[in-house]
Amino acid sequence: MNDPDRAAGARPLRLLHFFPSFAFGGQQVRLALLAKSLGDAYAHHIISLGADISAAHLMDAQVDVLISPKSSFVRVSALSELKAAIRENDPDIVCTYNWGSIEAVIANRLGLRKPHIHFEDGFGPDESVDRQLAKRMVFRRLALGRSIVITPSKTLERLAVEKWRLTPRKVRYIANGVSIERFRVPARVYDRGSVVIGSVGALRPEKNFRRLLRAVEEASEELDMRLSVVGDGPEADLLKQEAAFLGLNVEMPGAMSEPETAYASFDLFAMSSDTEQMPLSLIEAMAAGLPVVATDVGDIRQMVSEENKRFITPREDEGALSASIAELAAAPALRAQLGRANAKKAAADYSLQKMVAQYDALFRSLKV
Repeated sequence: MNDPDRAAGARPLRLLHFFPSFAFGGQQVRLALLAKSLGDAYAHHIISLGADISAAHLMDAQVDVLISPKSSFVRVSALSELKAAIRENDPDIVCTYNWGSIEAVIANRLGLRKPHIHFEDGFGPDESVDRQLAKRMVFRRLALGRSIVITPSKTLERLAVEKWRLTPRKVRYIANGVSIERFRVPARVYDRGSVVIGSVGALRPEKNFRRLLRAVEEASEELDMRLSVVGDGPEADLLKQEAAFLGLNVEMPGAMSEPETAYASFDLFAMSSDTEQMPLSLIEAMAAGLPVVATDVGDIRQMVSEENKRFITPREDEGALSASIAELAAAPALRAQLGRANAKKAAADYSLQKMVAQYDALFRSLKV
């Protein structure tokens, strides 16, 4: 991104990012997209509070590890180390991500009080939109009261205002975006015989891929289909065992540096998560012209095209998930209709350019 100040020799705008971990996930992918698009007008330094930095390869920026053992609440002993990290890096803006970085939020408020943005993208297995821990709600209200809080979903925006009681003008919705051209499949064929059900995501408990395995196993009894799950994570071995137990034909190639090739090979995109907000993988699938079957969590129902909404099923209704997969697997013309509608909506609402412009304006507005 062009920056007249940068062209004149001004130093880049420095952002210091605190992540609970820099494991591969939607937040890490989004930051990598932003960093690349914003260019050398910005400088990024990343501190992972956990040892997993498997997403570091996405970034040109340095990723350091500052081990901060997680507990159910805040560790006061970590604050001095985090304050020292902020002081040493002397950023223009401190960025923190989810509850797991709350100590860094406090350290900044008790230390240099740099302009602060907190990114809230969702929850792990211990919380959900419907199951908020009372102590954390109170602490978020106190710790984030002076911060800008960014949510990529309307569901989280409402939660932050109504339950955490943050000031509405401090809570801002910025939709996630992807490179539409990267994932577009210009000559997609919707009737290729055997149907490939595809999913992309971190193999973690809250993604509940076991639900998807069971749903596909039931749907495949009378239809020729196979399942492809792209991603890696702590549940990889468990899912392979579950697939073997079910006798299900499942491909699990692990994480891919070029996931667009996977989307091009899918005929139908499926998600079975217990909790999501605005998953990048769903936008990528829509951009690739895929119909979607998913659990009704977060903003997923609002994200897909109007025609696709009836295939977004209640979270706990595995029968409905399976029936939706079976219906679309048996109907190539319907898959084509939904896929084209989803691609149109992704291009209109979820482009990378739109997301980058909003973040660039926000970052510049906080520059001291």
